[in-house]
Amino acid sequence: MAESLETTADAGPSDQRWPVSPVITELMAVEIAPVPSLLGVGAAGRSHFSLAVTAHPHRGDTLLFEVACRVHEPPGRLGSAYLQAGPAAGIVLVGPALDPACAELPRTIRWSYAIDPAGITPADGTTVVPPAAG
Repeated sequence: MAESLETTADAGPSDQRWPVSPVITELMAVEIAPVPSLLGVGAAGRSHFSLAVTAHPHRGDTLLFEVACRVHEPPGRLGSAYLQAGPAAGIVLVGPALDPACAELPRTIRWSYAIDPAGITPADGTTVVPPAAG
């Protein structure tokens, strides 16, 4: 099981422009080719977030999360933070591999991952910082 973290000192530095998890202020249920899905949008600072949550197409016990953030300045930490329970308990940070130069602005940065009973699995181009030992 994983619980989204909205703010925590343990998940790394955060400020209003770059929260530890995407800011989602509106969430709506929709059907996408006829899969029930959730779509969300929100904003922090000058950045805008979008989120799609769908059932994994091949694994019935898995949710697929696709997140995007439109940025107008080089981002600080960008990603999603979770408190994961079970054998790998701890804080898990999921996010995109960022180009520190971030030369082309504005731009949209994406990351995606799956959550199943075993935990969080990143998609291509997404990194996971595993829970800290201890």
